[in-house]
Amino acid sequence: MSGKYVGLSLSFCVRDIVLGYVPLNAVEKVIAGTAAENESGWQHVLAVYSETYWSQYSEQAREVARNLINSQRIEQPRLTDPMWEQKLHRGHWVKDGVPWMPPYGE
Repeated sequence: MSGKYVGLSLSFCVRDIVLGYVPLNAVEKVIAGTAAENESGWQHVLAVYSETYWSQYSEQAREVARNLINSQRIEQPRLTDPMWEQKLHRGHWVKDGVPWMPPYGE
Protein backbone atom coordinates (compact mmCIF):
# COMPACT_ATOMS: atom_id res chain seq x y z
CA MET A 1 0.00 0.00 0.00
CA SER A 2 2.95 2.35 -0.23
CA GLY A 3 2.77 5.38 -2.48
CA LYS A 4 0.87 8.65 -2.61
CA TYR A 5 -2.87 8.72 -3.16
CA VAL A 6 -5.15 11.36 -4.62
CA GLY A 7 -8.81 10.70 -3.93
CA LEU A 8 -11.59 11.62 -6.31
CA SER A 9 -14.60 11.17 -4.02
CA LEU A 10 -14.85 12.29 -0.40
CA SER A 11 -17.47 9.68 0.49
CA PHE A 12 -15.74 6.69 -1.12
CA CYS A 13 -12.23 7.70 -0.10
CA VAL A 14 -13.07 8.28 3.56
CA ARG A 15 -14.77 4.87 3.54
CA ASP A 16 -11.64 3.24 2.10
CA ILE A 17 -9.45 4.92 4.72
CA VAL A 18 -11.73 3.80 7.58
CA LEU A 19 -11.81 0.25 6.21
CA GLY A 20 -8.00 0.15 6.01
CA TYR A 21 -7.54 0.03 2.24
CA VAL A 22 -5.63 3.33 2.16
CA PRO A 23 -3.50 4.79 4.95
CA LEU A 24 -4.58 8.30 5.93
CA ASN A 25 -1.00 9.55 6.03
CA ALA A 26 -0.49 8.49 2.40
CA VAL A 27 -3.36 10.67 1.13
CA GLU A 28 -2.00 13.73 -0.61
CA LYS A 29 -5.46 15.20 -1.18
CA VAL A 30 -9.06 14.43 -2.02
CA ILE A 31 -10.73 16.28 -4.88
CA ALA A 32 -14.31 16.36 -3.67
CA GLY A 33 -17.61 17.11 -5.36
CA THR A 34 -18.68 19.07 -2.29
CA ALA A 35 -19.08 22.83 -2.05
CA ALA A 36 -18.76 23.53 1.68
CA GLU A 37 -17.98 27.23 1.98
CA ASN A 38 -17.54 27.32 5.76
CA GLU A 39 -17.78 25.29 8.96
CA SER A 40 -21.57 25.19 8.75
CA GLY A 41 -21.32 23.78 5.24
CA TRP A 42 -18.90 21.08 6.40
CA GLN A 43 -21.15 20.20 9.32
CA HIS A 44 -24.01 19.69 6.87
CA VAL A 45 -21.90 17.54 4.50
CA LEU A 46 -20.61 15.37 7.36
CA ALA A 47 -24.10 14.95 8.82
CA VAL A 48 -25.59 13.85 5.48
CA TYR A 49 -22.65 11.55 4.64
CA SER A 50 -22.78 10.04 8.15
CA GLU A 51 -26.41 9.05 7.62
CA THR A 52 -25.86 7.68 4.11
CA TYR A 53 -22.41 6.66 2.88
CA TRP A 54 -20.83 6.19 6.31
CA SER A 55 -23.76 4.96 8.40
CA GLN A 56 -21.95 1.79 9.56
CA TYR A 57 -18.88 3.68 10.82
CA SER A 58 -19.95 7.32 11.06
CA GLU A 59 -17.81 8.30 14.06
CA GLN A 60 -14.60 6.97 12.52
CA ALA A 61 -15.48 8.47 9.14
CA ARG A 62 -16.13 11.89 10.66
CA GLU A 63 -12.72 11.75 12.36
CA VAL A 64 -11.01 10.92 9.08
CA ALA A 65 -12.93 13.62 7.20
CA ARG A 66 -12.11 16.19 9.90
CA ASN A 67 -8.44 15.26 9.65
CA LEU A 68 -8.52 15.85 5.88
CA ILE A 69 -10.42 19.14 6.30
CA ASN A 70 -8.18 20.45 9.08
CA SER A 71 -4.99 19.53 7.22
CA GLN A 72 -6.33 21.29 4.10
CA ARG A 73 -6.18 18.13 2.02
CA ILE A 74 -9.63 18.53 0.46
CA GLU A 75 -10.01 20.48 -2.77
CA GLN A 76 -13.47 21.61 -3.79
CA PRO A 77 -13.51 22.70 -7.45
CA ARG A 78 -17.26 23.42 -7.25
CA LEU A 79 -16.56 26.42 -5.03
CA THR A 80 -15.08 28.26 -8.01
CA ASP A 81 -16.81 26.40 -10.86
CA PRO A 82 -20.39 25.36 -10.01
CA MET A 83 -20.60 23.36 -13.25
CA TRP A 84 -17.56 21.21 -12.36
CA GLU A 85 -18.34 17.51 -12.41
CA GLN A 86 -16.27 14.63 -11.08
CA LYS A 87 -15.55 11.73 -13.43
CA LEU A 88 -15.14 8.40 -11.65
CA HIS A 89 -15.28 6.04 -14.61
CA ARG A 90 -11.78 4.65 -13.92
CA GLY A 91 -11.90 4.53 -10.14
CA HIS A 92 -11.97 6.94 -7.23
CA TRP A 93 -8.26 6.91 -6.41
CA VAL A 94 -5.10 7.84 -8.27
CA LYS A 95 -2.05 6.10 -6.82
CA ASP A 96 1.32 7.41 -7.93
CA GLY A 97 -0.34 8.93 -11.01
CA VAL A 98 -2.26 5.80 -12.05
CA PRO A 99 -6.03 5.17 -11.58
CA TRP A 100 -6.45 2.69 -8.73
CA MET A 101 -9.22 0.83 -6.90
CA PRO A 102 -8.86 -1.00 -3.58
CA PRO A 103 -8.90 -4.79 -3.73
CA TYR A 104 -12.38 -5.15 -2.27
CA GLY A 105 -13.14 -8.67 -1.14
CA GLU A 106 -9.57 -9.93 -1.31
